[in-house]
Amino acid sequence: MIITYKSLDFLHYSSYRVGNWKIGDDGSIWCDKSGEWQKIIPSKDKDGYHRTNIDGIRRYIHHLVLQAFHGPKPEGMECRHYPDRDVNNNRADNLLWGTHKQNVHDQIEMGTFSFPPIPPKKPKSLRMCKHSGCNTIITERRKL
Repeated sequence: MIITYKSLDFLHYSSYRVGNWKIGDDGSIWCDKSGEWQKIIPSKDKDGYHRTNIDGIRRYIHHLVLQAFHGPKPEGMECRHYPDRDVNNNRADNLLWGTHKQNVHDQIEMGTFSFPPIPPKKPKSLRMCKHSGCNTIITERRKL
C-alpha cells in the first residue's frame, strides 16, 4: 500500500509558526524535529476522536486530513466519517465534507446517534410549608 503525504502549509496562523508538518492519507501525522521526521502519536478526546497540538493549537486529525486531501472546509459543512463511522478511521477515502443533516442521517443509519436527554418537567410553582417541623413541598396554592 502506498501512502501519500501532504504538507500542512495550508495552516495559516497570524501569531504561530506552523513549521514542517505533514499528514498521510492514512491519517498519520508527522513532524520534522531537528532534521528528522517523527511520527506523532495523537491523543483522544472524550468521544474517541484523535487530536494533536500544532504550535499550541489543538487540531483534530480528521479535519487535517480533510483539508489536506479534499480542500478547505466549505461554508455550512462539517466532517463525515463515511462509509465507515469508526472515529479511529481517519483515512482520506473515509472522510467527506457534508451537511449536518447528512451527518445525523449517517449516525441514525449506523446506529450511533443518541438523542439528547429530555429534562424532567418542573412544577409551575414550589414553596415550602411554613409550619415548624414541616418538610412538605407545596406545588399549588389552594384557598380553603
